[in-house]
Amino acid sequence: MSSNAVSKTITLPRTGDRMPAIAYGTWTVWLSKPGEIYSGVKAALDAGYRHIDTAWVYDTEDEIGQAIADKIEEGAIKREDLFITTKIWDNYHSRERVKLNVERSLARLQTTYVDMVLVHWPTSFKDGDDNFPKDENGKIIYSTHDIVEDIWRGMEDCVDAGLTRNIGLSNFNSQQIQRIVDAARIPPTNLQIEINPNFTNDKLVEFAQSKNIVVSSYAPLGAPGRPWRDSTDPCAIEDPVIINIAKSKGKSPAQVIIRWHLQRGLAVCVKSVNPERIRSNIDVFDFELSEEEMASIKGLNRNFRLYLQDITDAKSAFLPTLRFPLISKLKRKVESGGGVRGSTEIKLIHTHYNVQEKAWLRMKGVCSCPSGWTQTPISGLCLTFQPAPKSWSEAQKECVSRGGHLAIIKTAADNSDVISFRLSQTQQGDPVWLGMHIHGGSWSWTDGSQVKWADWDSGSAPSTQDPDLCGVLTYKNVLAWTYINCVMPLAFICQFTAAKSGAAPPALITGTWRKIAVDERCVGTEVVANLTASSLIDCVRQCQTINTCNVVSFTHTQKTCDYTATSADAPQLSDARGWETWVLDKH
Repeated sequence: MSSNAVSKTITLPRTGDRMPAIAYGTWTVWLSKPGEIYSGVKAALDAGYRHIDTAWVYDTEDEIGQAIADKIEEGAIKREDLFITTKIWDNYHSRERVKLNVERSLARLQTTYVDMVLVHWPTSFKDGDDNFPKDENGKIIYSTHDIVEDIWRGMEDCVDAGLTRNIGLSNFNSQQIQRIVDAARIPPTNLQIEINPNFTNDKLVEFAQSKNIVVSSYAPLGAPGRPWRDSTDPCAIEDPVIINIAKSKGKSPAQVIIRWHLQRGLAVCVKSVNPERIRSNIDVFDFELSEEEMASIKGLNRNFRLYLQDITDAKSAFLPTLRFPLISKLKRKVESGGGVRGSTEIKLIHTHYNVQEKAWLRMKGVCSCPSGWTQTPISGLCLTFQPAPKSWSEAQKECVSRGGHLAIIKTAADNSDVISFRLSQTQQGDPVWLGMHIHGGSWSWTDGSQVKWADWDSGSAPSTQDPDLCGVLTYKNVLAWTYINCVMPLAFICQFTAAKSGAAPPALITGTWRKIAVDERCVGTEVVANLTASSLIDCVRQCQTINTCNVVSFTHTQKTCDYTATSADAPQLSDARGWETWVLDKH
């Protein structure tokens, strides 16, 4: 066997369990449409994946559990064929609550045990059911649970209770790992950390392996489609070194990078909801990288960490995974490790809007635009323009042909120009839709049907300088977007109009709305949901959890997420937590 050959599984210390080296990652429902994780897991199982990676905070365990249950019922797999990894969250760090978190995950996953439980982060939040407990000033409330006597003893309890066979860590640094190894009755067998060609994390990998801990990589491709990507960030998947090796092997750049991880003796967590990419990402066992090729890829290391820690708060080892940062740069040398920024350049993340920084809601479809695509000036999104539908019926057909997604964009204030377009898929395989601003009014299709827009008072016409801001939200059956300049004291509004496939163009509903009980949410003829978020980022994250098949209008402000839904088929909220329900009192 060649010295560069790799096994499809890795033997775990202590139990001897065989962990599949490539895991299907499921981070995170905030960036996915309802049902995407379910479909992705089924596609992954069909493609041969037998390791599924998730976490309590991803909020994907329900869909994963149902997908696995359905495949078992079909007779395609057995539970014992699978290796399931989950992670406990920061508000479950007391000894008793560690076990509670695992039990709740098992209920979601519809299984009596998982194969691996990891401590997601070393930092502890206040105990309770709120994953992100905050004080009156919107600051995270921390706790002082000890990583050994509270967290790790709770993890050992889970093994004793048969809830999991293996336990490990994620995002821990060498000092934290050593402390647990020294005190553990049941030692950690797995460490999951960020690793990719631009952040090889060599010292921490070597340290963990010296402690007989198997190392797994998350974000192995460098998360090229991440929303907070900056135009100056390195992008290994489009680096000429990777591309040239891929061409020589007849493989994709992603496959080369995944193979590079495996030949380092690492496990890999890869995520996509695109069936073709799902299959491609596991098709890496029929070629090898030479020692020279391995070294050239290692030479791409820039100590560039993607998932940043806000060092302004010494107690924090976590920053929300979905964030659209306004970036200031601070030069500082720190140790390369889990809970601390491991780069010589630290980017401080601000959760408020700074007018001076032109980086709000950056969305990057790919590292650079392919030939024939147009790149937006602010966020660098890649667009391809399609002919405008000439009628509502034609628009319906186009919507259906694109799997329910259609963006009809007005580009002139007098409604004289209508175009439709879609974006290229991201490196993760997810289509991203972009909306551009519309200055009120309405437009007519050639068959006489109309889409009407509510008027607004912004103080001035929408800005033409930031066309990407509304593009963060992705919904089914979109007919049109509006955008209002998101700079105080103007209004903060992103609106769209949508219809069910086959329905007539809807009109915005106006009138006086009154609050009703949550359990009445599907009784009224029209319903609007309102969320008061603690920050813009929370608002964007929460807005994306709504199933919007019946949405008529949507408003996203700095503090609220509102939508109005048609009465047809009653609006479906995929996550009612934190939402208030309102009904129309009079038109």
